[in-house]
Amino acid sequence: MLPNLLPPVSTSWHDADSLTYEMRSRGTVHHPHHLTSNPLTCAVSVRAEGPTPIHSRYQLNSTESSIWRGSNMTEIELVAFDMGNVLTFVDEGPPAAEYARLSGSTIQEVINACYTKPRKRVLETGSQTWIEFVEQTRRILDFEISEPDFRAIFASSVQPDRRMYDLVDSVVQQKRIALCSNTHEVHWEMERDRMPSGRKMNPAIVSYEVGVMKPAPLIYEALIEQSGVEPGQILFIDDLEENIEGAQRLGIAGLVFRGREQLIDDLSKFGIVV
Repeated sequence: MLPNLLPPVSTSWHDADSLTYEMRSRGTVHHPHHLTSNPLTCAVSVRAEGPTPIHSRYQLNSTESSIWRGSNMTEIELVAFDMGNVLTFVDEGPPAAEYARLSGSTIQEVINACYTKPRKRVLETGSQTWIEFVEQTRRILDFEISEPDFRAIFASSVQPDRRMYDLVDSVVQQKRIALCSNTHEVHWEMERDRMPSGRKMNPAIVSYEVGVMKPAPLIYEALIEQSGVEPGQILFIDDLEENIEGAQRLGIAGLVFRGREQLIDDLSKFGIVV
């Protein structure tokens, strides 16, 4: 028996045998195809119909490769984290303002030169090297700056969330940890060395090495292959629902990051106590 749903609720088919329930409640949620005496107790939220959907925290699919496996939730072996807006704070405003000051450009000219999605994508897919990116940006903004100075400013858009670092340190005492992030070499190399458990993230799946970005299947396939862990035994944490959905399509369990305190609660449902 499903808990009472708060209208409006959308129910959608992802494939012929995978029904997604999206609801807001706290209670016992039974999977429609794998009825069990051990149901998962959890909180999920509504996706309201209309232009501004409220993102769901869980999507419970009926496929064997979802977080449901038979009558019990699969034991998690590997916890994979996204980086930006999960383990770190991201604010591109201050570095953009500094580039504008140094080059005599407007903020919008700086954004167009190095902070639009297409400009960042060439870095995060590895289709342009860091040096090529720096040279092109200097040429567009028509100013001189050394590569180390450019790097320091660019890297400053990412700041550590020390409380999340502590959470990762706690998780690694219980489970293997990994990274799965759309990022480039400057940010990842900085975080790998700055984060206490950064070098314990194995594997570290970064888009600029794989050549594609989440939610493309190839990046999750790399996580599965390089970790050697069955998809259903991987728990992936990301701040974007579309990236969680991409992982779930390959059988990986997922949590949409909604803040540290909520994550602590969510992890406890997988037997991970922080």
